[in-house]
Amino acid sequence: MKQSLLMRLSEITEEEASLLQSGGRLDRSLYTAAGDFIINPDRLSAHRLGEGGRQIALRTHTRFVEFPLHGHEYVEMMYVCSGSVTHIIGEDTVVLGEGDLLILSAHTRHRVLAAGREDVAVNLILSVDFLSSFYELLRTGTELGELVLESLRREGKPCYLHYHISHIPPMGNLMENLFYSLVEEQSTPQSIFRRTLELLFEYLILHPATLKQMSHRPDKSEMMREQVLSYIGSCYPTATLTELVQRMGFSPQYLSEWIALH
Repeated sequence: MKQSLLMRLSEITEEEASLLQSGGRLDRSLYTAAGDFIINPDRLSAHRLGEGGRQIALRTHTRFVEFPLHGHEYVEMMYVCSGSVTHIIGEDTVVLGEGDLLILSAHTRHRVLAAGREDVAVNLILSVDFLSSFYELLRTGTELGELVLESLRREGKPCYLHYHISHIPPMGNLMENLFYSLVEEQSTPQSIFRRTLELLFEYLILHPATLKQMSHRPDKSEMMREQVLSYIGSCYPTATLTELVQRMGFSPQYLSEWIALH
């Protein structure tokens, strides 16, 4: 990452300055109004991108304090620019180093250990509605597609994906392009952000070896069964094999044979 950009992202925020003065006690009211610690994006101090800013936002990760177990009303992506940030997700300890990207579904609860001054990370906050527009791109049985699907379900399973991407220059450049809108406080149109994110997702699919760690993935047969039942339940009056094939990304023959056997 360019040093000038990293220096801007490393600057102490008002919230961090307050934490340093108060001894590092988290003020939950900055994140939620409810008793349960579910972070509400409308309460976050964040840079909103372009029109309809509730759909997409960027903010630097708040250092010097531990975030106790919490959930989100959105899909969260975290990219570490320098140092490291440690997440506790269920029984997994996920240590993000420089150049690592973590994607958390909307149903995932986690803890984040306190980060130090040199541990610089940026959070990308994506509404579930916004992310759903990428489902057609990601639906072909990829890990990203499954994460999006789980986020769309009312009772979706918690899941996460941990990538290391900085050794592939185009991917690092895409992240830097996103972060310039944060440090310059530019009014970036959602269309530009969407195209940038779409390219990033395509690179993640193109380079599967960048995936370092992920949540336990259910049996493929179980996932397919859930997708078929979900489609039938929501589209029963007009359901067709043709549409189901298009949604799931399998050939008609394969899906027909699978349904007959299950």
